[in-house]
Amino acid sequence: EMSAGTTTMRVVLWLIIKTINILWVPAYLMKLLKKSNVCPPIQDKILLLSATELADKIRKQEITSERVIRSYIARIQEVNPVINAVIEDRFVQAIEDAKYADKIITFGSLSVQELKEKHPLLGVPITVKGSIEVEGMKSTSGMVCRANVEATKDAVAVKHARDAGAIPMLTSNIPELCMNWESSNKLRGTTKNPHCTTKTPGGSSGGGGAIPTFHITFFFCFFLQASLLASACSVIGIGSDIAGSLRLPAHFCGVWGHKPSPGAISYVGHYPSCTNHEVWEASFTLGPMARYATDLKFLLGIIIEPKMKDVLKLNEP
Repeated sequence: EMSAGTTTMRVVLWLIIKTINILWVPAYLMKLLKKSNVCPPIQDKILLLSATELADKIRKQEITSERVIRSYIARIQEVNPVINAVIEDRFVQAIEDAKYADKIITFGSLSVQELKEKHPLLGVPITVKGSIEVEGMKSTSGMVCRANVEATKDAVAVKHARDAGAIPMLTSNIPELCMNWESSNKLRGTTKNPHCTTKTPGGSSGGGGAIPTFHITFFFCFFLQASLLASACSVIGIGSDIAGSLRLPAHFCGVWGHKPSPGAISYVGHYPSCTNHEVWEASFTLGPMARYATDLKFLLGIIIEPKMKDVLKLNEP
């Protein structure tokens, strides 16, 4: 037999659930009726080129890296007030990086083919998820207590991209510790889906019981890269995945994401991490995201660990 206390508790819980349901319906209806903001249409044709095409045109001097970087800066400044996807930018440094890349191409001794082999992403902009370290930029992971934490060096995957000539533009917004269905935190607010700003671009999901080992923490933690890519604020980006982070947000926003095999890309420089490295390495990985499918393999081949290229046979049909 149930005790009086148990019966009372069930009644109280039932009343709480019913109250939440009653309050949720009008709130949901109001959200449906809320007018969606619209991202401005793309005017600059440079924004319609894939990273592969941009890299080719830059090294052939058909277009300068500085021109490309300035085009993306203008687009980000135009669109971010609508989608709120940026944590921190490095536009001033990016322009200087672009000028340096143009000098290498114009005055350097390397041929077009040598540039392609040594620096395949030379002068091409790239965005990085906010939980992945970029030297000199904030490494908050969406947490107020880390508001002033600054990365002292690049994550390994970011370093590979830089060595290939890529120019980091910004870090993209994330929820606290990448653990939420919504793209929201107390530092930067909520990010919106570029196709319909009353909708979400996706969000991280995890359980309290998983926190000690972070085994199921990062369900969708690449969603804000998706928002940037879909709105033409980015052409390629680096994110992370444990159970959909590079794929489901891509589906939400109409772009491309790929989760590589575990161990293919180093996760050193990602926060949060995990003390159980065996579990972490078996399930968690960083990976590429792109507006064009053709760029997935291109970027993967650059940020992947060198020893894994032959193992995964990336250069074979």
